[in-house]
Amino acid sequence: MTGRTAKGEDTRSSILQAATEVFARRGYAGTRMEDVFEAVGLTKGAVYFYFPSKEKLARAVVEHHKQRWLALGQEEVARHDDPLTQFRRLANLLITLSASDAAGWSIVRLADQLPATSDESESVAGNPMTEWIDLMADIIRRGQGVGVFAKIHAPADLGFIAVAAFDGLKTTTDAVAPGDSDEFRRRAEILVGALESALIG
Repeated sequence: MTGRTAKGEDTRSSILQAATEVFARRGYAGTRMEDVFEAVGLTKGAVYFYFPSKEKLARAVVEHHKQRWLALGQEEVARHDDPLTQFRRLANLLITLSASDAAGWSIVRLADQLPATSDESESVAGNPMTEWIDLMADIIRRGQGVGVFAKIHAPADLGFIAVAAFDGLKTTTDAVAPGDSDEFRRRAEILVGALESALIG
């Protein structure tokens, strides 16, 4: 990578990081590009060079965040061979990320706020939830294959339910007790235990 390219990537990364914080606080509709200029400390022209509109910036923020969290999940799963351990470690990672990265969790929701588009090149590549469902379903599928998990329901359905339950718990906790990460962790650990018991059968 050349010095100029490296500097450009650093600048782009700085813009995405600053925009993540702004979008997380204000949502899509409430964010102005001026807020991003101020947060990142760059001129209007510098930001627009990389992201020519608020919509393009927001889509890039969602994609960047999605890939970052998903890569962490995939790396955690790859560290272990046993599906039960993979399930436990992935669930623990989700709890940690959701409790400690408030901005990141808000960006998951940002995907639902973006304007509809018929141009596939303008769409966020895949729903952030879909990849997590697939990752969880794959663990369950392999667990059923080696007899660790009971073959009661289809892995795709169980993966969907596991991610939906976790998502619902986080959303409800934020609505009832905003910012209470300790309470979220406590309830999330109960949820993970219940899901594990149901998977084992």
